[in-house]
Amino acid sequence: MENKKQLAINMATQVGSFIVSMLVSFFITSFVVEKIGADVYGFVGLSNNITNYVVVFTVAINSLANRYITIAYTNKDLTSANTYFSSVTAANLVVTAVIFIPAVVFLVYLEKFINIPPGHELDVKILLSLVFLMFSLQLVFGRMEVSTFATNRLDLSALANFKSNILKLILLASFYTLLAPKVSYVGVSALLCALYVIILNARYMKQLTPQLHFSRKLVKSQAVSEMVKNGIWNSTNHMSQILFDGLDLLIANLFIGAAGMGLLSISKTLPVHLITFIGIIAGVFYPSMTVSYAKGNTDDFVKECISSTRVCGCFCSVPIIGFIVFGKEFYQIWLPSMSQSDITQIYILTLLTILPQFFSI
Repeated sequence: MENKKQLAINMATQVGSFIVSMLVSFFITSFVVEKIGADVYGFVGLSNNITNYVVVFTVAINSLANRYITIAYTNKDLTSANTYFSSVTAANLVVTAVIFIPAVVFLVYLEKFINIPPGHELDVKILLSLVFLMFSLQLVFGRMEVSTFATNRLDLSALANFKSNILKLILLASFYTLLAPKVSYVGVSALLCALYVIILNARYMKQLTPQLHFSRKLVKSQAVSEMVKNGIWNSTNHMSQILFDGLDLLIANLFIGAAGMGLLSISKTLPVHLITFIGIIAGVFYPSMTVSYAKGNTDDFVKECISSTRVCGCFCSVPIIGFIVFGKEFYQIWLPSMSQSDITQIYILTLLTILPQFFSI
């Protein structure tokens, strides 16, 4: 009974946090596009895509880290739990150090690799630099989120994301109201919000799982090898996802230009939120499923798998169908500053991006 109550709390807070995040994102996108133009705003999506290319090399390490740590923690094997935690953190630190020099070279000569509207070169470079710094911090300190996962307190994680999105809204509204419009403000706010979430996760880790900590003595290559060996399939899946829809912004920039890339970037806003929503709904069941697996409760594990499948199908198919029917009207209301032809292009691009998700739910 207690487990079902916590599941309901996690579901409500995660969905609530997602709704706030989506509303903030929609407001920010419309607001920023109006201030700086769609062509420059497209680099926000491109910067996120570029970091996703790096994620391919880290998914194998991180995708199963929470599971390994949680299973060991649930079984009171604190040495193994801390070994996994320390090893994955150290591995992420090494990856960050390895990609640092190539990233600096890429950022310094950015205009030689991609098309940037004249006069915005420095602004775009600052944006990508801040996004890379944010990505590096999240990679190194990201495993602290395991505390809310291992204790099935995803409501606290949702609360952290809620506060982060409100902070982002306040920061961007202040920047674009008080200062000359620049796309780099998006990077500044994203970095500050990431730091805020890291601080909250550190606090949750100390409160919920004080036994978990980083220890250089517990860093083991065998632990990293075990996680990579079992998580390599997730890297393959992530690579296929990038090949399917992650390279399109870069290709659009190189062959069509910044303006076309901007429209494509805007069209991906809704599909990105939809994929995030699917992940949130499914993710609510992961902690309890992992704990059931760790305790050997096969019946509970199977029931939770079936429930998660049904809930995901119910919750996620409705918004897709709704957008297919009312998507064009939605864009007309959301982006009133854009022309009708641009709205039509964005709507068609969104349909082409979102339809595959309908068949994968």
